Amino acid sequence: MYDIDTKNVKKGYKVFTIFLVVGIIFFVVIAAILVFNKKKQNSLDASTMSTRIEVSEHIDDEGTTMYSPVYYFEVRGEEFKCTSNSSSSIYPKTESQMVYYDSKDPHKCMTAYSVKGNKILLLVLLLPTIFILVAVLNYVKTNKRIKAINELNQKGKLIKKLPYILEDTGTVINGVPIRRPVVEYELSTGERVTLKGDPRYDHKTSDDDGFVDLVIDEQNPKNYFIDFEINRLSGNTPADYNQKLPKEPVPVMQAQPQVQPQVQMAQQTPVQQPQSMEQAQAMQQAAVQQQMMQQQQAMQQAEIQAQNPMNGGQFPL
Repeated sequence: MYDIDTKNVKKGYKVFTIFLVVGIIFFVVIAAILVFNKKKQNSLDASTMSTRIEVSEHIDDEGTTMYSPVYYFEVRGEEFKCTSNSSSSIYPKTESQMVYYDSKDPHKCMTAYSVKGNKILLLVLLLPTIFILVAVLNYVKTNKRIKAINELNQKGKLIKKLPYILEDTGTVINGVPIRRPVVEYELSTGERVTLKGDPRYDHKTSDDDGFVDLVIDEQNPKNYFIDFEINRLSGNTPADYNQKLPKEPVPVMQAQPQVQPQVQMAQQTPVQQPQSMEQAQAMQQAAVQQQMMQQQQAMQQAEIQAQNPMNGGQFPL
């Protein structure tokens, strides 16, 4: 059993919830307009050609000039005016067009321009439909993903401290690109595979040690999970660590006061993100070598202090 944290994966729910809500709102508004216009059009039992057309114009919030035609038509010798309920940045035709009206009350009318606008709205309705479908499909996909990750607690193998690179997913949220860690891993069969982690919706791109951890089902290598920190609940074992690290034992010494500031400064240095897998492996080796050098310095300082106890480790003048 591992302390696998799926919070980042579940953050995908929030992203697609936005798609779902926006899609539903636009779908309802557009559908309501279409239903209203269709009912109105069906209630009009007569039609005639307009006698003249005037074009009204206005400036919208974005500074664009919008045009809307006003149709004039005659019924039993009396002139009526019919205003279009839609507008466009394209100047409309001014030659005679069809007008639909109620024979009992010609004031109830609809222009051919409005009827055409309804057909365009029907096409626009596809956009919120796509938003809704994308959200629903990704809900289902995320649920399956979380279920597969949880199965790794029984079937997965833990490998800690793997070098990685970051890859753009092509998704940008609030101006921030979403990235994911990518590692190369050698299966027990000897086959090398490239594993791409889940998109980091939490925008996390590194950890203190500069590595990532992996849990993978080697019987089904397509099921794996990459995170910056994964541990065995019963305590990690030496076999859990990346075997590509140097196998020479590193002596453990208590750091002396003289070298503590250097160690702290090294720890506070920001982790540089590798741009390729080769660079990631080189950084891994360099980090291990630096740690060994610091511990050797600590051993040398300890030997000096042991040889010069009266001077507190300082050379005599």
